[in-house]
Amino acid sequence: MKGKYFLYAVIFIIFIALLEYPPRTPVVASGASPANTGWDGTSELVSILRNMGYQVYSVADWCSVADSLNMLKHPVILVFISPQERYTPEELACIGKVVKWSLNRFGRASLLVADEGPYTNPILGELNLSIYIDYAILLRSVTGDPYPIALLKVPGNGTYRLVLDYATRLIPGFNSVIAGRTLAGDVVAAYVVRGGFKAYVMSDGSVFINELISLSNSKYDYVGFAKALFRWLGPPGRYVVLVEAGKYPPPVTNLPNLIRNAVLSLGTGAISSLVIFLHPMVWFPILHGLIISADSYLRGLLTYSEFARIAALVAGTLFAALLIRATVSLGKPMRDEGLRPVEEVGVLVDTVVRRIVTTGKIRLDKDDLLALYDVVNDVLRRTLGKGLSDPEIAEVLARVSGADPERVRRYVDEMNRLRSKIVEGGLTPIVISWNRKVRKLLKESDELLRGLGMALSESEVEKALRKV
Repeated sequence: MKGKYFLYAVIFIIFIALLEYPPRTPVVASGASPANTGWDGTSELVSILRNMGYQVYSVADWCSVADSLNMLKHPVILVFISPQERYTPEELACIGKVVKWSLNRFGRASLLVADEGPYTNPILGELNLSIYIDYAILLRSVTGDPYPIALLKVPGNGTYRLVLDYATRLIPGFNSVIAGRTLAGDVVAAYVVRGGFKAYVMSDGSVFINELISLSNSKYDYVGFAKALFRWLGPPGRYVVLVEAGKYPPPVTNLPNLIRNAVLSLGTGAISSLVIFLHPMVWFPILHGLIISADSYLRGLLTYSEFARIAALVAGTLFAALLIRATVSLGKPMRDEGLRPVEEVGVLVDTVVRRIVTTGKIRLDKDDLLALYDVVNDVLRRTLGKGLSDPEIAEVLARVSGADPERVRRYVDEMNRLRSKIVEGGLTPIVISWNRKVRKLLKESDELLRGLGMALSESEVEKALRKV
């Protein structure tokens, strides 16, 4: 009984600890990151581009790319979609270096900026583009909501009618061509062609997020627009696409995000989703809210004294039931555990001699492996002064017994790994049949110890093994 109540106490402590530490969720980035599989991510765009034949790489550090440009075999398309953090002067210089290198090496380079915020304006300045995103002006539709309809033109590939989401105003610069306006006439897109350099700038990144990509249809063809735009920036198979992935902070761990991430991971792993839903941080607040609601409801039906009497009665009943159960449990006779069938036992240890007592067919299991390990380890320590876990045992055993050193090393390694798997618990090494594994190691142990003048098995054991 003491052990049972101790277990209850441990479970309660673990429960409290879990409330302090949130569950580990699948890695889901935030914002328009290509690693974000949520509604506001751009993972679907990356999949579309790869299916079109582009080599697509997520870039978390532009300076690392700038330091290894010779690895790129094609001109580049740089993509920046709604980054959420500021770029340092060093990062801006590295971005400029990547573009200049592509122009010098291949004579071509392209840029796509789709951003309603302030963080890409320095990139446009670094590349000497006079286009500016006026992020302080939020555009609205003719009805006043922040979802204006825009007509976006792709040079040589038609015009697309798309709904924007919280777009801002774009100020086209010198030598730029206006490529998109809302129905109200506000500029939202422009492009520049300067020698072998192409740039397409939009003041809204929502047209590339997963939610709108998934809603693409003949009326609002977000997928068609993305494909046409990238074909203009550079044909598939001939360009490398580098997508910004480092300027998105990690997602905040709170209850709504935990539930959201659990739902998002249903498609990739039901077990990980189940772990999240079972975590107390997810279900305990809901349970607590139900208890509070029930308490308020009952207090509204009953007076305080009636409620207190009923609560005391319920608590007393539960306490009495637990006390009676504990008292009855103390008087219970202890049941004997049934012995395993004889054919499942199979191994006895008598000093250094391992006898197998058989009745019919015997099967060996992991307990027999531990017994074998202990016997061999004891023999080696008494004869060589080193056990199976000593680093030098394989070399010493091979030299003294005259056995092949590689074979001895494999034997020692397998014995230690299997013991570690049993004692510490682990997935590897994978054992299909403990019966065959233990028999194999039993024979190898006997052969090695015979080289030391020791016998692990007697003749009747050998007969039993041959019989099976």
